[in-house]
Amino acid sequence: MEISDFKDTGSGDIIIIGNGPSVEIADLERLTEIPTFGCNSITNVFEATSWRPTYYMVTDPVIDDDIIMKAVHDDIITFVSKEIYDRINSSYRSENLIPMELQALKTVNKVLDENPFLRPPPDAEGLDLWPKGSIFY
Repeated sequence: MEISDFKDTGSGDIIIIGNGPSVEIADLERLTEIPTFGCNSITNVFEATSWRPTYYMVTDPVIDDDIIMKAVHDDIITFVSKEIYDRINSSYRSENLIPMELQALKTVNKVLDENPFLRPPPDAEGLDLWPKGSIFY
């Protein structure tokens, strides 16, 4: 599977979730109706919750492979740089591990860095998510 396979496959709202200290397990467990995109070390909360992101993306080039493998083992579609893909895929093959070009990852990081508090989705009312900086939309 390649990233191009996902072009035009969906529309609508999606929540991008970071892994800052303000992530609340109870809030994550309420995110069942909107697709979510977890980033970087969000997999560290997996032991405390049954919640899993719809997609997972690694934007940190030095993240530990064990952190990434938590998502891969849970069959979550996981987007990583080609370098990480080659390293992990050489020892563990998974069709859910998707390589991304470095420029695409830089673009995602730039958007998140420039827009730390994007607008919340319409059905996030009542969730204790904004404006803490761990969850973006």
